[in-house]
Amino acid sequence: MKRISVLMSTYNGERYLAEQIKSIQTQEGENTLFSLQLFIRDDQSTDRTLEVINKFSNITIIPNNGKNIGVKESFFTLLRKAPESDLFFFSDQDDIWPTNKVKKFLEAYDLAGKADKGNPMGIFSDLWVADSYGNPTGKKMSHVVGWPPKTDAYYLSWSHKITGAAFAINNEAKKMIETVTPEMCKEVNMHDSFIALLISITGRLIQIDDPLLYYRQHDNNVIGANKKRNINLKIKSIFKLATRLQKDDLHAYEWIKDNQENFYVKPDIVEYFENIYMMSTFDLNKRFRTWIKMLKYMMSSRLPFTTFYLYVLNIKPKNKFWEF
Repeated sequence: MKRISVLMSTYNGERYLAEQIKSIQTQEGENTLFSLQLFIRDDQSTDRTLEVINKFSNITIIPNNGKNIGVKESFFTLLRKAPESDLFFFSDQDDIWPTNKVKKFLEAYDLAGKADKGNPMGIFSDLWVADSYGNPTGKKMSHVVGWPPKTDAYYLSWSHKITGAAFAINNEAKKMIETVTPEMCKEVNMHDSFIALLISITGRLIQIDDPLLYYRQHDNNVIGANKKRNINLKIKSIFKLATRLQKDDLHAYEWIKDNQENFYVKPDIVEYFENIYMMSTFDLNKRFRTWIKMLKYMMSSRLPFTTFYLYVLNIKPKNKFWEF
């Protein structure tokens, strides 16, 4: 029987939390195909979140030691504390899982070859964009965002694709993430995008085309599919995205240098991230030549001219530019 660990970080989530926990604990195949354990770390909620959690059984609470550390570090902590499992699912506190979600992920996992299972592996699915009641709007995330057919290190270095709430990783990926220093965990943009990036560098990412999550959109979403922005905010978001992605890429390059002896990375991937590093350091002529070399990888994103402005001309917006 497969072992499934579900990792959830909560913070002031009393409104939708019970519905999400129920959807996780009523998955098809539990106790026959797999055993499932839900691990929750509450990030110092000030509402009734803990009261909601305590109404359910079979939940393992990860102590927070009285600290609010933010969603990113909270998930890294959960991953480190969780025991060995076949798959580790990340879960938001306000979505809804279809009853066949875990079963479908396990089918994809079982189809993977022995070599894949022995290396870092991630599995992700499409999502239904849902309204505040959890009802699907008929829109898939892949259509809203426009997913490309491939998900590799070249694409993920300049774009986001994998939503943590629809993402699971194997035990080898967990071991790999445990090599990421606490300092780096604090500095990366988000846990899910950085974990996906490292897996794309060292192992394999498997895409499930079926939407296996009701991705609830409501007024309190930190990140969502329906965020409305005027042109000024859109321009700012592109500059922010380029800055955050490059920061994660540089951390990935640092990680590669420190861990090449323990994890195999193809030489062309090493060279690729070396080029990203060069684009952030050398003189104008070298930065421009490297940018030209990297341009084909950035064309599928919205970032070619933004990266030219930021990293070739080396012009950084003033602090006030980033204010919303």
